[in-house]
Amino acid sequence: MPLRSPASILSVTVGRRSWVMAMEKWLFRLISVSFVFVLLFLSAISGFTASYAFHARRPAPTDVHRGPAHLPAFAYYISGGRGDSRRVLRLLLAVYHPRNRYLLHLSADASESERADLAARVWFTIPAVRAFGNVDVVGKASAMTPMGSSGLAATLHAASTLLRLDDGWDWFVTLSAEDYPLNTTVNSDLRYMVWDSPPMLEPHILNMTDFDLMTESGMPFARQFRQGDAVLDKIDSRILKRRYYKAVPGAWCSGKRRWWVDPCSQWGNADIVRPGPQAEKFEQLMKKLVDDWKSKSSSCR
Repeated sequence: MPLRSPASILSVTVGRRSWVMAMEKWLFRLISVSFVFVLLFLSAISGFTASYAFHARRPAPTDVHRGPAHLPAFAYYISGGRGDSRRVLRLLLAVYHPRNRYLLHLSADASESERADLAARVWFTIPAVRAFGNVDVVGKASAMTPMGSSGLAATLHAASTLLRLDDGWDWFVTLSAEDYPLNTTVNSDLRYMVWDSPPMLEPHILNMTDFDLMTESGMPFARQFRQGDAVLDKIDSRILKRRYYKAVPGAWCSGKRRWWVDPCSQWGNADIVRPGPQAEKFEQLMKKLVDDWKSKSSSCR
């Protein structure tokens, strides 16, 4: 039998990956659409809302420990508007951990069916949510303008709601649907940005052609990206090691990595947190920045 050329082997491998991703997307859409229909039917007959689809009031599992002697826990408020349900879900999947608490909010301009769809997708995509009950969707949404007082009011209300749901968290983090991949407001030196020539008011929109230089730069953040661009999928698979509609696998995930199995569908000790390759790169970058700052400070004396 003649040997295949490397090019033909590569094309077969890429074809199989594309087929697997297409099958995953098709199966997930079929299941989630069916669940949304059930949700809307229950809503029509009994006032059942999206926030109650997986709103868990049961105690947290005993294998999650919080307090001064343990690792800090975060409360995330992730917000978006009409048409942002999938971006909100994507952001949730990137930052999900059983120790944390999450409140998802689609503003009043989003339809009830979109909120129900978000609830269904969260329920189906993250098995740990069904066990830990640490994600909630706001059922009765309010209008929200990020730059106005309504945005501040929504944030304060979210913090109050999260405290009522679970007061065991230590830090409150606000994110919007536009914050994927995660952005920083601390220091622009931590962001990878490319400026067009001549420079415009906004940096160059990053795409697939920028991926290699972006990852080689060592910067933990980057901007800006066009919504739904293929480079975001590559960031998911290559950097976050996250598969389609799956949470980022962490040390708490104990399942096997197979294309038909979510490694985070099984878990062990949820208190275990280990730095991944990108976290180690971030540590090295921060050490370098601190050393540079100390060097500049000493030279000014």
